[in-house]
Amino acid sequence: MNKKLNKNWAKLLLLFSLFIFSPECDRYIYASFLDVGVSPRQMGMGEAFIGLADDVSAVHYNPAGLAQLKSPQLSANWTALYPGLDYLNNNGIGFLGYAHPTTKYGIFGGSWNQLYIAELYKENSFNISYSFPLSFIPYLKEKIPDLSEQILIGTNLKILSLSYGKPAWGIKTPEYDWFEGLEDDVFKNGTTATGVGIDLGIIYHYSPSLSLGLMLKNLNQPDIHLKNENIIPLSIGAGVCYRIPEWQMFEDIKILCDFNYSNNDYQFNIGIEGLILNRQLAIRSGTQLGMRNLANFSCGTSYLIPLKGVNFDLGIDYAFRLSLNEFDSRFGSHRIGAILYFKK
Repeated sequence: MNKKLNKNWAKLLLLFSLFIFSPECDRYIYASFLDVGVSPRQMGMGEAFIGLADDVSAVHYNPAGLAQLKSPQLSANWTALYPGLDYLNNNGIGFLGYAHPTTKYGIFGGSWNQLYIAELYKENSFNISYSFPLSFIPYLKEKIPDLSEQILIGTNLKILSLSYGKPAWGIKTPEYDWFEGLEDDVFKNGTTATGVGIDLGIIYHYSPSLSLGLMLKNLNQPDIHLKNENIIPLSIGAGVCYRIPEWQMFEDIKILCDFNYSNNDYQFNIGIEGLILNRQLAIRSGTQLGMRNLANFSCGTSYLIPLKGVNFDLGIDYAFRLSLNEFDSRFGSHRIGAILYFKK
């Protein structure tokens, strides 16, 4: 092999090392459309949210939860992944989401999120979401009036695309030697692939203090590839949320636990959130545990700013996640965001 290795290939090697060993991507060996989360609030709770899903980020975590919203919400978030790396120093996740409740037709939502790794790799997901309580179906409202109010249904239709930076190196077969400037056969038809994904979510409010959630992502298991097959596997998530109205100085404490399974891999997400100062300040903490030594610790906070003269309040969110395994102990990830809570 040619020993002349430019910076782009050094970046590429580091990229694959991060995909295999990182806290963000440790759940799956495949590297496309990993569910690494989008919201600071959920990151602060260890990404546990399937059984709660009570804000606009439900478009990502469990669209059924959108049916709990009483007024529109708009959210924008950004995640800094692995800051400080020498070669991969421009990596992150961006998210923009909006949800709009209606009285007669259910709740509609839309979102865009992007994962980018320097100039080497990008993933984009455009979601259209819809959610409603079962009571929106007249027959069920008549036959099971109480239960139909307790069960929420939601779905996502997603346009998924991935793109690669044009390589400065290629491989020549059958010698399998690398040459600078050679066109790689993988990219002969372009550097972008697109597909469609479908999600389904359910939330059941068993009681005012207990709710259960189920999330099925990529039900149709889309194949999004440039050359070789790259099937995005079905992901199954289940979550529970238990609320405590108040304890000591805290109000509306939420204790959450999610279990996620995909492609023979599993993960537990556990988190807690409590509100103080008349519900304006939120404090959170969480952990993620799973296969291949996945062990993350996270914490976060939010502050709600009431605004006068406009028809919305402003929430500011921040979260930090740190891997507890040896390889990633120095790579923390940071997520910051803002959310507009429109008034009725």
